[in-house]
Amino acid sequence: MPDIVPQLLPGALLFFAFVAGIFVLSKLVPGPKQDGAPLKDGSRITYELNGVRIFVLLAAALIGGIASGHLSLEPLLDNFWGLFVAANVFSFGLSAILQVGGRRKAPAASRATGPVGLLREYFMGAELNPSFLGIDIKMFSYRPSLMGLFVLNLAFASAQLERHGTLSTAMVLYQVFTFVYVFNYFQFEHGMLYTWDVIAENFGWMLVWGDYSFVPFA
Repeated sequence: MPDIVPQLLPGALLFFAFVAGIFVLSKLVPGPKQDGAPLKDGSRITYELNGVRIFVLLAAALIGGIASGHLSLEPLLDNFWGLFVAANVFSFGLSAILQVGGRRKAPAASRATGPVGLLREYFMGAELNPSFLGIDIKMFSYRPSLMGLFVLNLAFASAQLERHGTLSTAMVLYQVFTFVYVFNYFQFEHGMLYTWDVIAENFGWMLVWGDYSFVPFA
């Protein structure tokens, strides 16, 4: 078993810096705006769909840095388990914050009560579309989720290149397919606005943990 304790602080710093960086880019990078599907109350949220631009910037910076020898992603692998722990702590903590915030906005009659009800509300979520600084947190969370998957996969390719001086055919194919998969998602990010997750499911632990802890590390 790896010694996880020394990885906790650097892993947490790397994780939070990555999520915060993607959030800042989501605020700063311009993109086309599109209304989402009508919600239960008939309202519609306007989204700025700049995900593909952020992903291209991220991929270009990482691949260019690795190819030029100015960047190494080795710290991500050296602190892999610290990253994983940080992602889980973040997932559980964000879910609790979202539950508290959602309960404050919900009518008293609709708030869950009792241990089972509160646990279910924590798991399923207390609010449909929580937002922070004008960004829908549910839609945003797909960005560090899938971009995180791309970055971690790229870190393994970078490590293989650094240690062996070449990439295996399997690694090249895996990187290409992962890149196409993630790029395809952001290229058609507008399609997510009409998925069941976005229009019908509250944002709770089930989706939060899937975004931040399962997808990038699976």
